[in-house]
Amino acid sequence: MVHSHTDPSEIPDPDYLGFWAKQIFQPRKVAKFLDLDRRTIAKFSGIAPTSVRLDERIPRQARNWLIEVAALCDLVAQFFNGDARKTALWFQLRNPMLGDISPREMIRIGLHRKLSRFIVDALREGEGPTTGCTIATTSYGRGDQGCPRKGPVATKKPDKTADTDAGIGRPEGPASE
Repeated sequence: MVHSHTDPSEIPDPDYLGFWAKQIFQPRKVAKFLDLDRRTIAKFSGIAPTSVRLDERIPRQARNWLIEVAALCDLVAQFFNGDARKTALWFQLRNPMLGDISPREMIRIGLHRKLSRFIVDALREGEGPTTGCTIATTSYGRGDQGCPRKGPVATKKPDKTADTDAGIGRPEGPASE
């Protein structure tokens, strides 16, 4: 059995997504945020699916794996200034810089360490994990609205009205609002 309290050095500050409520790791919140099922958690933590619990008696292997995944989510949330909606969307949308699959799918197929390197490298370069390109026009309305212009791309197929001909999802000329 794993103690429910977490080593303070493991807790991100601030805890943007609420995964560490009252300094207690909340594995159920991580699984729900990324829509991870018990089979996925079991597969990547090396335990039987019937052993997966998402409460205070979570097996150590599953807890450790989910803490790694939660740390990735918090890094992206930090980039988006704690905006859980933008963070969730980034994990859901296909990303051409990641082989045209979503970050959430990368986690589900066992590529969370590759995703981690991608996120850390993008943050280290000062670009963040997304550009806000197609996201800015297809998900949040016209304009950047807090999304940067540089960095790896997170996209979904643009609708026919989105101005994406320039490849960056912003209109040419002055913005009309």
